[in-house]
Amino acid sequence: MKHIGFVILFVCTLVVNAGAQRGTPANSVTLKAGHIPKKELLDTLAQVLDIHFSYNPVLLNASDTIHADFENTLLEDVLKTITAETGVKYEVMNRQVVFFHS
Repeated sequence: MKHIGFVILFVCTLVVNAGAQRGTPANSVTLKAGHIPKKELLDTLAQVLDIHFSYNPVLLNASDTIHADFENTLLEDVLKTITAETGVKYEVMNRQVVFFHS
């Protein structure tokens, strides 16, 4: 039941501003999701932004929760939040984001 509430809240509050820059899928993201697992955040961003994320779940600590409240936040800053304190880097290539060990 908790996840259903999250999905409804997430879908209602996610806004993506189009206008890709430098090959990034979107300019900014606005969402109010509270604490959620990184995997759920990436899955939802992938669907909404129509992009693909490539990562090793163990390397990214994908089951760890993060505080995902963003307002007009650049996608790059969202990605920095996801990778904070992991030693993981990422590269955005067209409509794909690849996470890798630094």
